[in-house]
Amino acid sequence: MTSDPSATRAEQLVELRRWPEAESLLRDLLTVTPDDAHLHGLLAQALLGRGDLSGALAAGNRVVALEPGDEWGHRICALVLDRMGRHDEAAAAAGQAVRLAPLEWRTHQAYAVTAIDARGQLPEARRAAVRAVELAPNEPEAHFTVGLVAHAQSDHELARTAYQRTLALAPNHPQALNNLTVLDGHRDLARAARGYGSSLRESPGLTIAQDNVAGLAAVFVRRIYYAGLVAFLVGFAVARGSGGVTSWTVAIAVLLVAGTAAYTVRLGRAVPLGVRRFVLVRMRSDAYLIANQLLAAAMVVGALIVCVVPHGDELAGVLLRPIGLANVAMFAWSAARRAA
Repeated sequence: MTSDPSATRAEQLVELRRWPEAESLLRDLLTVTPDDAHLHGLLAQALLGRGDLSGALAAGNRVVALEPGDEWGHRICALVLDRMGRHDEAAAAAGQAVRLAPLEWRTHQAYAVTAIDARGQLPEARRAAVRAVELAPNEPEAHFTVGLVAHAQSDHELARTAYQRTLALAPNHPQALNNLTVLDGHRDLARAARGYGSSLRESPGLTIAQDNVAGLAAVFVRRIYYAGLVAFLVGFAVARGSGGVTSWTVAIAVLLVAGTAAYTVRLGRAVPLGVRRFVLVRMRSDAYLIANQLLAAAMVVGALIVCVVPHGDELAGVLLRPIGLANVAMFAWSAARRAA
């Protein structure tokens, strides 16, 4: 490892996540000292942070070639391979890091993270995560990894405890904030939005939190849809039974409009401003959310037609088939997204 002040500056840039600047400086340094394993390791981190996975893997492999007995290179390669979806190879690389440094908590933590998605290695992942905590009981990432493994095993009680311990040690840990919100579920949308909003404030680029916020938007839209569906079916039954529009069908329409408006306003006020802005942008650009909005709007409009338009129940009978087909298509789309 070089004692050049520029190398120290490169370390600081990596710690600050200023990836392009760190990469530029590190490449300059490596032209002078091309066999400095530490610089290659820092470059791998910068490239990984920038999303250049093939470059990060090449830099990590260079660290291994220069210092085969150092766990760091193997651990870097493990994390990059995991990001690339090569989970079995990642777990193997992390296992080598553990063998080289069995008393280093980071090696056990890396193995646990990579083994989560490796074939049949969840039990080993849990043991490694617990070992990481034993070696470093005050490290937030060690506890967070226990939460990740427990979450993957559907051991929600342990996962919640681990995430809470993570936040006790690092109150602004974005992934723990996100995952704890996931465990709490989406029954209370405002509370969930605040949880994801806290996560995004700490890490605006956290993709999983962004996707979870978009998921909340989909839940909100579907709730409007279900309200419209209930009003449609009840209004249709009442209109058919009474021969058309009545005070009861009008009351159903008023309740639908007033209830939808009140729910939207209450939720909008409860959701943090930053989350609201993010959701509005996604609702205008995400095809899945746009399709959900169109279906919900069609359902509400159909319910209003049934309830307040003379002979609307006849038109509703025509609408039932295309609305049903649209629902089947949306269900298939939703299932495909969950499976992806």
